[in-house]
Amino acid sequence: MLDTNPVLVRRMMGGLRTAGYVTSTAGRTGGWKLVADPEQITVLDVYQALEEPVIFAIGTGVDHPGCAAEQAITGAIDVALAQAAGTLLREFGALRISSFIKRA
Repeated sequence: MLDTNPVLVRRMMGGLRTAGYVTSTAGRTGGWKLVADPEQITVLDVYQALEEPVIFAIGTGVDHPGCAAEQAITGAIDVALAQAAGTLLREFGALRISSFIKRA
């Protein structure tokens, strides 16, 4: 379903376990279980428990360090990305995990 390496999933779930959000049971009938109140967990909490992975897959590089135009453009892009990341993290802090759970 996730189409990714199981080791990556286990590592991520381990971070959530360390944070106290989930627990695991070993064995054929084992698995993961949410043990914290989803109303008390934000997406920001999960992001931090996962060791704050890179938010954006884009960024700037320095190909010509002496070029004034590159410096100006790189500086502007870096500021824009930092502002976007700040906005996204604030939104993460306002979004509760409970909003993803379908109520019966």
